[in-house]
Amino acid sequence: MTIAHGAHADMRVGDGAATAVDQTMVLVVDDNPIDRLHAGALIERNASCKVCYAQNAAEALERLAQGAVSAIVTDLMMEGMSGLDLVRTIRREHPGIPVVLMTAHGSEEVAIEALRVGATDYVPKSRLAVELQPILERVIQAASSVSRWRRGLQGLIRKESQFILDNEPEEIASTLEFVKQQIEALNRWDKADVLRITIALDEALRNAVFHGNLGVSSELRQGDERRFDALVRERAGIAPYRDRRVVLNIFHDPKISGFVIRDQGQGFDVSLAERPIEPDELLRPSGRGLLLMRSFMDEVSFNAAGNEVTMIKRRPPDDRSSAHAAPCPADDWSVLPRTWSDPERLEIEAEPGADDPRTATSDDAPAAVPLPEPEAAGFDLYKALLDRLPDAVCFLDADHRVVYWNEAAERLSGYSRDEALHQLGLLDALKWTDHSGAALEREELPFLQCTARERPAAAHLFLKRKDGRRIWVEVRSTPVRNDRGVLVGGLSTFRDATSSIAVEHAFRQVREAAERDPLTGLANRRHLDRMLDLHLQVLDRDHRPFCLMIADLDHFKQINDAWGHTTGDRALVEFANLLQRQCRAEDLVARFGGEEFMVLFPDHTLETAARIAERLRANTPTATPRELGDRQLYASFGVAQAVPGETPQQLIRRADAALYRAKSLGRDRVEIEDAQAE
Repeated sequence: MTIAHGAHADMRVGDGAATAVDQTMVLVVDDNPIDRLHAGALIERNASCKVCYAQNAAEALERLAQGAVSAIVTDLMMEGMSGLDLVRTIRREHPGIPVVLMTAHGSEEVAIEALRVGATDYVPKSRLAVELQPILERVIQAASSVSRWRRGLQGLIRKESQFILDNEPEEIASTLEFVKQQIEALNRWDKADVLRITIALDEALRNAVFHGNLGVSSELRQGDERRFDALVRERAGIAPYRDRRVVLNIFHDPKISGFVIRDQGQGFDVSLAERPIEPDELLRPSGRGLLLMRSFMDEVSFNAAGNEVTMIKRRPPDDRSSAHAAPCPADDWSVLPRTWSDPERLEIEAEPGADDPRTATSDDAPAAVPLPEPEAAGFDLYKALLDRLPDAVCFLDADHRVVYWNEAAERLSGYSRDEALHQLGLLDALKWTDHSGAALEREELPFLQCTARERPAAAHLFLKRKDGRRIWVEVRSTPVRNDRGVLVGGLSTFRDATSSIAVEHAFRQVREAAERDPLTGLANRRHLDRMLDLHLQVLDRDHRPFCLMIADLDHFKQINDAWGHTTGDRALVEFANLLQRQCRAEDLVARFGGEEFMVLFPDHTLETAARIAERLRANTPTATPRELGDRQLYASFGVAQAVPGETPQQLIRRADAALYRAKSLGRDRVEIEDAQAE
């Protein structure tokens, strides 16, 4: 099947009987009324969206039960039921409704877990005004479906299909709608996973159109959305850009689904896709796209030219087709220790802090699992159930021999069940290491710790597969006893956590990105304010002096007007580099806003700081970009020394007063402000 040039661009999608004039209901959940109303106001800028509110997770679930909600925007850190529990509940009870997280400083770890258990996308609260509306529009569009097509599409599904797209955003939406119907007809994934696949495809297709075929940089979109849109429209109508196409090839086989997206642009340096996401990149469209593609697909790879991406999504091992798989032979269970084949009750110890099993609810794991005799009619069922689990499961007896190894363990490690059961050194062969790459002793592994210490153990570790690849896994091990209290071994589960590394790293970088200026890489005002407050506390306590310097590029507006914003940005970067190079490592250089910069000088008096400012002033012309020709950069400087008991705002005001005086006296000079001037 081939769709070329937007053949389905006129299709309208939505839940139920939605039409172009219907309003989409978005539920905003936040226990902070100001944040709640702020998010709602941003969403309602789109006339097609209507907002309803909930102040906690319980209210949100009540509102969902009433129906008519198409998407949810939620905070994570709430009293009562947490945002994470809310995401889990929505994934279970309303899998077709997308959930967008509002992440704030300090909530990153919870947000990571929320993405892993079912959230669709995220927006840093510091970026709500810029990113919330377009992200919400995309996830709603991806979540929409026309259910009356599903039965017909089942007859259209083939092992391979191809879509050819022009460089029009509207074609991405219509193509994704068709692809989504294909994926749903396969009946391999639940609605939440289908939505996450669609989001990953959306990000990859947009990158292929905008960055690949049209050659428009994501940095431009980050800095000026209007200029970005104008350049996209311009290039879509001129050669060679207008003649380029994006090809989406999709294939399905019994075990995986693959999505290959190729553009006809110049490509990019693929090594950039392999390195960790940098702080400033994460908040840009390209950083977001790569993060979501890695998180929502099992494998993401690029060709050498950088103009083709291949994304793989594996078929879940417990999908509906597994019910028809041939049952495992009962004699495989003969490898289990005698205590497992006895008609006894095996007790599995609960995690520390777990409730008393005598009062456990139906949602709690039972403290004891009865197993029937090997010859019992239902015995194959237990093994079949363990083999269908998506997590790897193994059982080591009291002598640390592997006596059970399920199918997921085979897939994860590359070692077959037969190899696991008969290879005494299997645990050593997996060459476990910690996050830093340091090799672990056998006694440090959760598999052995749980029996040696006779309590549950857990860890995140790297293992080396049989094919040599290293993967990051989460391991949980629990000691197992029989009814007589005799320790018979340890039951362990381990799952592939590789995809979470990118997410965890990215959210750690968000913390840094929130305190960095995206253009210059310097600290921003948020970070400067925090450090000023800290140094003022040290000054009050230990009487250690420090100074603050403000620098402002002279006549900077003339540079922007005459040479353009690109050259102006270049001048800001070069001046920032000059300040960074000529200050000490312990000095804090920050961009305060626009063409203003600040430097915090620890352990310097006013006299010393003024000398440094004069040296920086004299060297400012050396930071002139080549594009300015004979026009040189100049700057004015104001310096103030902190005094005990003053606030950061008072110190900034005094330094700013000195800067204002330098400007008034002719610019390109240094002025100081002492405490008596306050």
